[in-house]
Amino acid sequence: MNTKPFVIFGTARTGSTLLRSLLNAHPAIHCDGELLNPTFWTRVTCPRLLYRIWYRYPHVYITLRRFAARLRYHRPIYGFKLFERHVYEPGQVLGSLNATGWRIIYLWRRSVFDRTLSVLVGAATNHWISMADSAVPILSIDISQTEFMQTVAFVHAQQVRCAALMRETSHLEIVYEDDLRQSESWQPLLDRICAFLEIPPSLAVSPVHQTWRRPYREFVSNYAELVEAFQQSHFVDTSER
Repeated sequence: MNTKPFVIFGTARTGSTLLRSLLNAHPAIHCDGELLNPTFWTRVTCPRLLYRIWYRYPHVYITLRRFAARLRYHRPIYGFKLFERHVYEPGQVLGSLNATGWRIIYLWRRSVFDRTLSVLVGAATNHWISMADSAVPILSIDISQTEFMQTVAFVHAQQVRCAALMRETSHLEIVYEDDLRQSESWQPLLDRICAFLEIPPSLAVSPVHQTWRRPYREFVSNYAELVEAFQQSHFVDTSER
């Protein structure tokens, strides 16, 4: 069996937790989370100086985590999530990993509008993930139009940068709206990833569900105002709402 490792590259709020869950259901795969998330490193376990080293030169840490995962989980295929902001030069890191046999899985979300709302609603509620048996809070929130449009600009710019990086790197592309939003798409997606990793397929199952079971328009009180502001901007979005 092929044992080449992989990276899920992208940005937050694009379905990476669900994708990781689907991959970890495969008996041959162990996929770690955000190894190089600066929030985790500086807040929980890592001295700031050491984090600065990993931020610029992450390869040693990645190798150590891969080795530790092999010992602990006894699964031949290793992967982890890498977001653009996690390392100093994401293009350089991806290029060097790709050159040494790592497979790159690029995950992105087509709708700038929806991803922006996902970021801001998550920050306002501290509710980021829903499991099959978890309770989803019932609430109504208001989002500042100014903050919304500032985040739209950030999300769009980030998406453009990631797309530019991917033009220079061999990868498998996954789109949230096409491949993850509906559970009916999970099996074809997992089959495609297994073919990309050159391993036998398995059943696509996950306890992770959409973060919110109601559409944003039902609990973001100024949703119509945000839609109007977005439509009047120069940003393009193909989502349906």
